Amino acid sequence: NSLSLIKTLQQFQPYSEEWRSYRKWLRTLPLFLELDGIRIVHACWMDKSIKIIREELNEAKAIKKSIFRGIYTNPDSELAQSIWQTTRGIDLKLPNDLRIRDNHGIVKRSFRMKWWDVPVGKTFRELSFENRSKLPRYTVPPEIIPDFVPYPDDAPIVFFGHYCKALGPHIIKHNVCCVDSCVAGSKSLTAYSWSGEKKLKPKHLVTIF
Repeated sequence: NSLSLIKTLQQFQPYSEEWRSYRKWLRTLPLFLELDGIRIVHACWMDKSIKIIREELNEAKAIKKSIFRGIYTNPDSELAQSIWQTTRGIDLKLPNDLRIRDNHGIVKRSFRMKWWDVPVGKTFRELSFENRSKLPRYTVPPEIIPDFVPYPDDAPIVFFGHYCKALGPHIIKHNVCCVDSCVAGSKSLTAYSWSGEKKLKPKHLVTIF
């Protein structure tokens, strides 16, 4: 979020060369990994978005600065939307007559959705993920649900972070695992020791405090 970014910029302020070096290094990192049997992504794996990113970036050694500028100058482009979805997940915008506040009392106009679940027929509370606000228990109107294809049950295991799951559970379903244990707050790191299995096993989770 913007607060974290401000803190990062403040910490790097006396170290301009290091900041430049880190930015250059970060642009060499992939936005996703698809390996033999597993997938790794920051926030959300949607086949359509992954396909667009793969085609547009063409497996370049480093992502050009112009790509990131384009996210802001042309936010509605397919590539910009695909990168946002992959790195931030899917948010559900709330109706104008529904206001919620998070645990800091800040009014929120959207919340993070479970992109691996079928959304139709779910309540606001059932559809939310890693949400610090009290959401209503009535069914989400179909007309405000974003158009997306839930992560398939027969797809490879996908590992991701982004969502602060300090208390778990980290294994969301048999092929979906969030390893973000919110180290900044919980002071713990979580990982999964994958051994080729097709379904996630709780005993393979490793947490270091």
